[in-house]
Amino acid sequence: MELHGRRAAGPRILLRKPATSYLSRRPQKELDVDTVAMGGLNLEVFKFGMYVMFPIGIMYYFGTNLDNRFSVHDFWPRPEECNKVPRDREEVKAEYERIVARQRFRQAQMLEEERQRARLQPAPPSSGNES
Repeated sequence: MELHGRRAAGPRILLRKPATSYLSRRPQKELDVDTVAMGGLNLEVFKFGMYVMFPIGIMYYFGTNLDNRFSVHDFWPRPEECNKVPRDREEVKAEYERIVARQRFRQAQMLEEERQRARLQPAPPSSGNES
């Protein structure tokens, strides 16, 4: 008895047909690791180098020179423009006296302005209903 051109000796042995695709119905070759064309070791080394070095390169590019790249010129006030907090008792007392003198000066200015307004405005006319 012959199966696919071979003669079976002894008990009946069924040999498999080559695998066929559903589209072409032609026999397909079995893929062997040696016959598959690959990029080779150099391609794998290059890909690994890209996977490792790309994030490192991005972090290096965006992570260096941050002070000049993201700084705003004259953002912080100069020391002469800042308030100076008094440190000892005499400085606190001098600052308190300066604040009180400024408040008294402003209050005196406001009183003087009110007096001048009162002098410039004529008295409202009286209606005859006063008792």
